[in-house]
Amino acid sequence: MSTLKVDTILKRTGTGTITLGQSGDTISIPSGATLNATTIQQGGTDIIQGPKVDDFWLLTSSFQGDADPISSNLSKIISVTSNVMTESSGIFTFPLTGYYSVIWNVVARLDSGDSRGHWYTRFTTDNSSYDFFSASMTFASTGTNSYTSTMSQRFVDVTDTSLCKIKFGVDVTNTDVYTRGGSAPGETANRFFFTRLGDT
Repeated sequence: MSTLKVDTILKRTGTGTITLGQSGDTISIPSGATLNATTIQQGGTDIIQGPKVDDFWLLTSSFQGDADPISSNLSKIISVTSNVMTESSGIFTFPLTGYYSVIWNVVARLDSGDSRGHWYTRFTTDNSSYDFFSASMTFASTGTNSYTSTMSQRFVDVTDTSLCKIKFGVDVTNTDVYTRGGSAPGETANRFFFTRLGDT
């Protein structure tokens, strides 16, 4: 095997495409090497470095009591890549297969009395039967407008984007509990984060 040692490779004249190898070849980057590039393409398609899906969604308006699922006032605030989550009637669809981290930052307000509640995430692999994963909170009677917060994180394996879905719901014992919304990312409100971690 021969070794070519250079500092810079340039096109012979002008600017344009420089081709490394040919069809069937493997271009190998050794472990520990750093590849600095804005865009790399394979067959004309961008190879994205970092997460292929990284979305931030916000609940834009508060609601009172239960919800199964939360089906309105959900707004996508930031998408780091062009592969984005979509939502319809509270059901979220993944753009790509793979392993995902799903984080829900829960913020709730109790107006009066005591309450217990579940702010839950439900995932399906067949677009029908949903499991149950809960972040639970208990409110003590501390007066009007008592706020509390928690966070749930779960990891899901999306093997089929047409069958694997996720949704969020609320089950409380006191209808004076409000799941808080906000109109801007900086406000204290319920936030949802979807990050693709790798291939399934």
